[in-house]
Amino acid sequence: MGICSIGIFFRHLNEKNSVMKKIFTFLFILLFHLSATRATIVEVDVTDYNFAPADFSINVGDTVMWSWTAGIHTTSSTSVPAGAISWNAPIDGSNPMFMYAVTVPGVYSYQCNIHFQMGMVAQFTAVNTTGIKENGRGTYFHVAANSSTEELKVDVNTVKSGQLNLQVYNIIGKRIKVLASVQQSAGLHQYSFDVSDLAKGIYLVRLSMSDLDVVRKIIF
Repeated sequence: MGICSIGIFFRHLNEKNSVMKKIFTFLFILLFHLSATRATIVEVDVTDYNFAPADFSINVGDTVMWSWTAGIHTTSSTSVPAGAISWNAPIDGSNPMFMYAVTVPGVYSYQCNIHFQMGMVAQFTAVNTTGIKENGRGTYFHVAANSSTEELKVDVNTVKSGQLNLQVYNIIGKRIKVLASVQQSAGLHQYSFDVSDLAKGIYLVRLSMSDLDVVRKIIF
């Protein structure tokens, strides 16, 4: 091997080490951030020509991560709650990931600026970690999972009567189970549900009732 070839070899080796160093640095920062905040990352696959999932719920303080699967796209906000930061980022082979930390509750709508006319639009809803909106003051919502008995206990105390809906979502925001859809009077009500059909993992339990929308995170 000539001197020139040896030089090229070491140059490529240094470039490769530099890339690997950047990757490990990114992973370290990401893991440190998650361990420090205990936040959840909701991953959205970006492909031709849709976002998946296209509609989900997330807690304030969690992060949305768009991951490239195929094509040349963007994730670009079209409507965000007051006080939230807009975003516009490419998602392609050269930019395979974009992360957005959610800091304000409300509905976030976004699109691919290249393919929105083909229906490549989506949205997600962020809720306060307390789970109670301002117009829901006086409401108590508690969820407890018992992995040994495979039961889910729910306590609800409201100041208004109305149609109560309890649903279970996985961590990417897909609804996987309807627990209840009943007419509930004001006051304290206690429910117990068999969840033996659910695999062990992290889930979101959503309570919706008139103008109230509350989410609790549980672990089976």
